[in-house]
Amino acid sequence: MKPLRLLPLLPALVLALGGCMNDSSSIATAPVRVATAADVTQCKYVINLSNRPGLYGAFATQGQDYARKSILDGAAQSGANTVVFDKIEPGSMVTELTATAYRC
Repeated sequence: MKPLRLLPLLPALVLALGGCMNDSSSIATAPVRVATAADVTQCKYVINLSNRPGLYGAFATQGQDYARKSILDGAAQSGANTVVFDKIEPGSMVTELTATAYRC
């Protein structure tokens, strides 16, 4: 019987755990632009980057936004100013974001 009493607290617990992830606004992304592969043909390759969103389901968008900003931050720290994200199939579950960083 006692576990059933805790059931109403489950949504609060899920929200609290979601709050444990770093807020995307805490990443200070330097001016790094997102481009297509055609835009970087004359640019110098810097590094390949990847990040796992860490949040799925109802929080998938928040997790993907954080992963993108983390990749942009990593690109800036590596001396790049342009990033090309690998394409994602619309509607697919995103378990990892990958990108290539360039200096243009």
